[in-house]
Amino acid sequence: MTNDKLLYILQLASPALPVGAYSYSEGLEVLVETGAIACWESLRQWLRAELRYGAISIEAAVMLRALWGRRKETKWH
Repeated sequence: MTNDKLLYILQLASPALPVGAYSYSEGLEVLVETGAIACWESLRQWLRAELRYGAISIEAAVMLRALWGRRKETKWH
């Protein structure tokens, strides 16, 4: 991977990308405070929806690719 490509990927995880107080949590704090998420099942449903439709799926993909790349470099099994 070239440095330019790595830079583009890392920019997706940059604190400069999100906007708003709850950009990293996708508003989870408010949902817990208001009772919209009050149990493990509601948290599971919210996480499933976020991973399927939210920006968190991009972050998860970046983290997985970084992990896989690191494993290849260190020969983890």
